[in-house]
Amino acid sequence: MPLYLFIDETQTDLHGSLSTAPIIFTVAWLSQECRNSPDFWRPAGFIPNLKYGTGKSNGTSSAVKNQDLHNCIDAILSQLRTINENGSIPTYLNDYNGQYKEVTLKPWIHLVIGDTKGNNELCGHYNNNGKICMPYRDCTCSYEELGIADPKCEYITKQ
Repeated sequence: MPLYLFIDETQTDLHGSLSTAPIIFTVAWLSQECRNSPDFWRPAGFIPNLKYGTGKSNGTSSAVKNQDLHNCIDAILSQLRTINENGSIPTYLNDYNGQYKEVTLKPWIHLVIGDTKGNNELCGHYNNNGKICMPYRDCTCSYEELGIADPKCEYITKQ
């Protein structure tokens, strides 16, 4: 059961203090017409404004800020992880001949849609501050190498 996830932060006031980042999803096997309609998207959860009340001189490290964000994402996606670790979703599909076939669904995240900031947050990329080595969208790692727990990335630079 392939899922499309979408994330994009939105502000509800002029100053950005009332911001949230909804994570919404749809099932990839739906037609494009359905996927283009908001009627077929559902919220998985909302990431609150984790910077609210901290002020401009917040001394919290980037790693701690990212961990707070990922704790929120973990809570939002925990049911998906539980389904994949402990089983699947038994259901019935219509074969269009009036018969129903029992099938087992295993959901997975097939595609992530959003702006660069949201995609980096959802996919686990850290800001490149020289202290954290993780696969980043501008490295020369091959697709096969991205599964390695500690890849030796060569970053693409302006030079």
